Amino acid sequence: MSEKEIVIDILPDGTVKIDMKCFKGTSCEDVIKQITKHIGTVVETQKKPDYYEEDETKARIAEEE
Repeated sequence: MSEKEIVIDILPDGTVKIDMKCFKGTSCEDVIKQITKHIGTVVETQKKPDYYEEDETKARIAEEE
């Protein structure tokens, strides 16, 4: 499994872009909520293909139950 990475770019016009790498499924949503509550209103979001993949951690927990 790849290491998760968050890249935050602040552009000259004040726009903030957040790129989440190696987050599967909806696992990125909680992290994004925590970040955006400190920096302002979300104007646009774009989901990557990883968003539509199953989070392996959640899948393993469900199998063990």
